[in-house]
Amino acid sequence: MKKIWIILLSVVLLAGLIAAGLGLRSYYLFLKQPVAPIFNAVPENAVVFVKSGSIADFMEKTRSSGLVDILENTETNKGFQNLSSWVDSAGRQDDYLRKLIAENEFLISFSPDSLGSPVFLLAIKVGKIRSGTLRHHLSNMAEKSGYVITSVKHQPAALFRISGESGESWYFSYRGLLVISSDRTLLEQSMEAIHNLAPAAKDPALAKLTGTAGKRVDGVLFFRNDLLFSHLTGSDKNPFLIKNSPFNGWSALDLSIRKEKLQLSGFTWNGDEASVLSRQTPAGPVDFSNFPSSAVAGFTLLMSDPAAYTKQFISGDTLHVTGYDTINSIPVKEVFRLNEHLWSWMGRSISYVSRTPDLQNINSSGMVLISSRNRDSAEIALRPFLQATGGKTEKLMASGLPLKLWGPWFDLKDPLYCYIGQDVVALSHSRDFLNTYAMEKEAMAGGVKKSPFVLLPNELSDKANILLYLKPHLLAKSIGNPQKKDRINPAAHWTSLLSGCDQLVMNFNAGSSLLYAQGSLHFKEDLPRTMQRAEISASGNNQSGLHKPDETKSGIQKKAEIPAVSKRQGKAVDFVSAPAIVDGEKPGEKLIAVFTAKNALEMYDAKGDFKWSFQCRGDISGDIYQADYQKNGQRHYLIFTESHMHILDRKGKEIKASPVTLPGKAGSAVALFDYDRKRDYRVIFGGHDNLIHNITLKGEPLPDWQKPRLSRLAGRAEFFRTGGRDYLAFTTGEGRLLITDRRGRERISIPANFRKSNRAELFENKTNSKGIFLTASEDGRLTYITEKGIISYSSFGDFGNHPWFHYTDFDGDGSYDFIFAGNGRISIFSRMKNAIATIDVKDGQLGKPFLYTALSGERWLAVRNKKSNRIILLSSRGSAKELDNLSSETDPVIFNPGGRRKEVLVTTSKGKLILTPIQ
Repeated sequence: MKKIWIILLSVVLLAGLIAAGLGLRSYYLFLKQPVAPIFNAVPENAVVFVKSGSIADFMEKTRSSGLVDILENTETNKGFQNLSSWVDSAGRQDDYLRKLIAENEFLISFSPDSLGSPVFLLAIKVGKIRSGTLRHHLSNMAEKSGYVITSVKHQPAALFRISGESGESWYFSYRGLLVISSDRTLLEQSMEAIHNLAPAAKDPALAKLTGTAGKRVDGVLFFRNDLLFSHLTGSDKNPFLIKNSPFNGWSALDLSIRKEKLQLSGFTWNGDEASVLSRQTPAGPVDFSNFPSSAVAGFTLLMSDPAAYTKQFISGDTLHVTGYDTINSIPVKEVFRLNEHLWSWMGRSISYVSRTPDLQNINSSGMVLISSRNRDSAEIALRPFLQATGGKTEKLMASGLPLKLWGPWFDLKDPLYCYIGQDVVALSHSRDFLNTYAMEKEAMAGGVKKSPFVLLPNELSDKANILLYLKPHLLAKSIGNPQKKDRINPAAHWTSLLSGCDQLVMNFNAGSSLLYAQGSLHFKEDLPRTMQRAEISASGNNQSGLHKPDETKSGIQKKAEIPAVSKRQGKAVDFVSAPAIVDGEKPGEKLIAVFTAKNALEMYDAKGDFKWSFQCRGDISGDIYQADYQKNGQRHYLIFTESHMHILDRKGKEIKASPVTLPGKAGSAVALFDYDRKRDYRVIFGGHDNLIHNITLKGEPLPDWQKPRLSRLAGRAEFFRTGGRDYLAFTTGEGRLLITDRRGRERISIPANFRKSNRAELFENKTNSKGIFLTASEDGRLTYITEKGIISYSSFGDFGNHPWFHYTDFDGDGSYDFIFAGNGRISIFSRMKNAIATIDVKDGQLGKPFLYTALSGERWLAVRNKKSNRIILLSSRGSAKELDNLSSETDPVIFNPGGRRKEVLVTTSKGKLILTPIQ
């Protein structure tokens, strides 16, 4: 019997060892498996894909620009909206997933489905994460949204199906990549590409271009030139794909997202060392002034050596063509000699333009514009080949001449007509198009030249070899015109993204096998642009209307109209605190929160429309925060008064657990911290009992908090984590500074005689090694504080007692700057004490400045002169001015309303919100 137990025990132990060994081997193989480059997830039939460093950052920048209006109003909008919703849900509901999407690079690709319509695929580089762990977190999030995740056997990795009432999506995790798509076939192609190292590893052009991407950009756009043209136009006939065309491969363009455009720069390459532009170097000038006003598409070839380009299409120096005998009025055979009939007058550029976006019939709808050095020379040289037809245009008898001289890029349908202008020779199959252009040119003679394409400074290089220009919304309109109900037009889906774009301008520079590309894609403006600002009336009527302030050089932008809107029915109220910008119910939505003298919170949308109000208990502190109170991904507003904390949902309704009574009553501003981003919030404030309180959102005091005694706090408590240690900082109205740990125990002993400015925050020092923190002293000097409490100073000028101070990279050069405001002066200094911007306000008493960084990278500082209520505005680009036409009763704020709308300066006057677009 004893032997049997020994045998059984041995078997069990052996089985356990085998199981453990298999588990260890499996884990070893998992760790040993290499993480694939994210480009490997791109399916082989991908047309276009975008790569960026973080989904969360990319989505935030997209929502802050006009790009969001395009993505949310297209035929493929469901893909973007679903992605946007997924990112928001993951970030709110699961910290593990939030870190994945916030800290890892991602890629979105578009490929045609079986019908030719675009289908998107999302890939995230998640690294060494077991599929079971990932499924656990995704399942928890899916269940809260009513979705179910099931696994499907597949090789070399399992597929997972996410199904719900609104449809289904698929994902897999393989070799460190998480890949998601609504199309199973596309997902399987992606897995095969990862497994077989395709397409990036197999396409030399793409592989080389992936190494050219910029580092400090919002994303990188990759696309196959031939496939993109084919899917956008619905035509396989691409005029750019001639022999040795530089556009026979991939393009990679760095993306910089701006309010009104996408700034583009990068390279295109066909995979060969030679192309039709090999002997050319960038030439100039870049000029659109000769284009017809009706031009909607086209391109220009700028040549440093026109003869070298032409020799690729013609052998020798002559062509045998048809001419015209004007004496006998008959066609005759003529010899077209390049030196005599072309080089004697031609300039360095030739353009193809079209007044219709129909790229499938460009030969008959286009015009070729040849730059001319001398009108008389062109008349003499071309006369043997022209037949007068009456009017300013003549018939060109030399059939196919543009094709023979410059190749398929400039092929036009015969017969051709010719107009010889002062600085251009124009050819077109459409005589009507040519006559209209001739009348335009004659009307503009000696006047101002106008172009249908408007360029902003620094959009294009001064010199280039190829210019590409397009009115994308017109192309989308022509492709998307109603067709037969039984016909599917996939091109309409591809061009739907372009329907919100007004202008695409690109230039390409030769000189190497990789063509450098630069340009921009402008978002279409639907709203009329007028020089107006809006006031939102606080009274029940709507009599305030629109006011036109005097024009200044301050940078105030009077372009985008914001309509005047009545706030609500009722008497006007007094706003007692600066407006605060908070998030709304919808992703990316911004709201304006304002407190009134009657202790009420009023909420407005980004256009100034009144939404709701909430009556608080007790005197308000002016503090409003946002927190995931119930830890379910749904954020709430926290509003603090002297005695209570109110918790409201996004619609302004108070939840059941609210209000929470504050112990000791708040005698200072309230601070809210989530130290480890685990939604374990702490509320810290100075009480009337001269103790600093630290409580949870339920109002419960922390048992290990030491309740340090410090009377009359000024401003909010501040939290820092640096060098592996945590710090809490408190400042009194007299300037005393207390720095503790998270339990309220003194961490840095500050000299008793040191006085800090009560209007200056504390900052982690990123300039030098003089101390771990820096701030401003009571007398306005820059102050360094070491970990041992040693104080040192540096003077930047006289800013009076208790000046406002801030520490940030204001001019965007990568180094932190010092900003002082006080004694009627605002000054911004570099780390080397060089003045970046300064403005003196005579007899001024400055309020609390507001700093804002625009999507373009420009920084703004807005501050109120309390004596005159005038607003002072400083820009990182050098402008600084007190605005005579704009005043406010509260300190100003600036925010981005999202989409195409300009950044807005929010001020108040007589119970009114004033929204002023700025640039």
